[in-house]
Amino acid sequence: MENCLPWEAPHGPQGKSSSPRAAAENLGDELTKPPRWVSLHCLWEWGKGWGRTVCRYNPNTLPKRTSIVHLFEWRWQDIAQECERYLAPNGFGGVQVSPPNENIVITNPNRPWWERYQPISYKLCTRSGNEEEFRDMVTRCNNVGVRIYVDAVVNHMCGAAGGSGTHSTCGSYFNAGNRDFPAVPYSGWDFNDGKCHSASGEIENYGDIYQVTSLVNEVVSIGTCGAKYSKY
Repeated sequence: MENCLPWEAPHGPQGKSSSPRAAAENLGDELTKPPRWVSLHCLWEWGKGWGRTVCRYNPNTLPKRTSIVHLFEWRWQDIAQECERYLAPNGFGGVQVSPPNENIVITNPNRPWWERYQPISYKLCTRSGNEEEFRDMVTRCNNVGVRIYVDAVVNHMCGAAGGSGTHSTCGSYFNAGNRDFPAVPYSGWDFNDGKCHSASGEIENYGDIYQVTSLVNEVVSIGTCGAKYSKY
């Protein structure tokens, strides 16, 4: 599998967020620099911060392959076939895929698209497929010169209305009301409510973010070439 080209990422500011702190007190200087996946892989779309400099001009596609497609909610096996049968032969450079990590299962309404944006853990299993299928997709697409970009949801977890139980795509237990997500693990101590150092106590500058690296390092190690980072 051909790897993506690394790039020299500029350092970002120390983060302030209402997202999980990821044991911020123990990270020290790690909060003042991009996570490893940013340093090693360019991002196709980065809402704020580092992506406004280098990334948007170097998406790690092969030469003369600058067009990408967004295969929203596609299954990993189908994306792998699409890379081999259509995208590569027609010169496409990459695919943005839906969030690959575990999310809550919502039945009312029945399995809406936005449940993919209600994370439960960073395990790689969703209705698009499991981790083995995700790895196979990334490998097969990279082998034919089509890069994979993940939709990374790392700035929040499932809301309190999600309740508690194991109704998630991997079957992991969670208690959203208590902010207990042991499969990460996160607890209520890992979240901030109105504790930002700003006039309102809430997020006012989305250029300042906490780095959540466990998920993104894993998908980078699999061979993905970047991500769309959702700021909400």
